[in-house]
Amino acid sequence: MQTDNRLVWVLAFLLLALLLSALANLYFIRLGRHFFREFSLTRLDPLGIAQIDTAEDAHLAAAPEKRVVFVGDSRAAAWPAPGALPGFVFINRGVNGHTAVQTQQRFDQHVTPLQPHIVVIQVGINDLHSIAVLADEKAAIIRTCQESIQALIAQSRVAGATVILTTIVPAEAPTLADRLVWSDEVETAVAAINTFIRAQQADGVVILDAHKLLADENGRLAQPYAADFLHVNEHGYAILNEALVQLLQQMQ
Repeated sequence: MQTDNRLVWVLAFLLLALLLSALANLYFIRLGRHFFREFSLTRLDPLGIAQIDTAEDAHLAAAPEKRVVFVGDSRAAAWPAPGALPGFVFINRGVNGHTAVQTQQRFDQHVTPLQPHIVVIQVGINDLHSIAVLADEKAAIIRTCQESIQALIAQSRVAGATVILTTIVPAEAPTLADRLVWSDEVETAVAAINTFIRAQQADGVVILDAHKLLADENGRLAQPYAADFLHVNEHGYAILNEALVQLLQQMQ
């Protein structure tokens, strides 16, 4: 009887191990497909030009209200317009997955034609995220990110717009699975770029400190504001919009 019980436990353990192995394989297959899809989209449309419908740009550029244009990565793309704010119209030109480099390179296609009065810039996390697998390139990645942010500021100013430059929204505390494509070096790079961003405050350039508004005591995206590891939920955007509206009202 004791031998039979031992055999049952061994079989149960083997079945559990097989199930866990199957689930892990399924996870990695889905993760691989996700990254291959992103890679393929980048190859086919490096600047995401086709992802933005510009058919109404001429009409939007003629709007009598002040045009506020969000530009950047998925954090910008998901940023909802604040509630009714007289005197302003909000246009979103964020593209999922984009780096500061890509955003800067497509600026003249997606933002300049709108003749913006105010440009809200949220970029950087996708540049720095790559440090997790390109650790030897960390210094170059940070330098290129800084140069792209400065170029975005310059392009916005040439377009006649005031810049609202946001610090990089932090990531949530990484899970074991997240750590496959994350590292502590990414977090130190985010801190470095945010210090750089705060130093860009100048005439015509206002800093909205998204990191300070949404981070917890450990400097990571606070759980009440997290949609997932990298993205902000509606409560987080409500906090950001409260700060944004205050800045816009000062510009009226």
